Amino acid sequence: MIKLNINRHLAYLTEWKASQDSLFQENIRVPFDLDLKSLADAAIQVFLSCPSFACIHLVTSTHALRHVIPFVGQTNDTLKHFWLAFAAVFVSEGAPNMKTPIVTKSRSWGELSKQAIESENDHWCKFVYTCMEEEKHYKSPFYLQAANC
Repeated sequence: MIKLNINRHLAYLTEWKASQDSLFQENIRVPFDLDLKSLADAAIQVFLSCPSFACIHLVTSTHALRHVIPFVGQTNDTLKHFWLAFAAVFVSEGAPNMKTPIVTKSRSWGELSKQAIESENDHWCKFVYTCMEEEKHYKSPFYLQAANC
């Protein structure tokens, strides 16, 4: 699911959090093979391991970055700055243990879309839409599972 290099860096963040290092940005390691697909895979896996309000934003911001990259380019700086924000959310959520997602039976996109439209929770609407779009782009069943959380 996630490239091995990103997994190592998430494990490093877990160790870093435990040591309570005070200089986050100076000590954070940036994966050398960082790319948007790896970040998207990591975002959905983190969300499924820790379905929280903050982790919703890992998924929605990765989706947004996918739409911005054609205009700014997928440069090392772009991805590095995004990774720093991603890492900050990961650590702020307690560096959750990464579980291997298991696809389970769930509501359909039609049902989820109807519920999102009827909902007054704008974060829920945005998350369902994002998951639908990311599933179309990456062809991963984990987005439907995430939208069902």
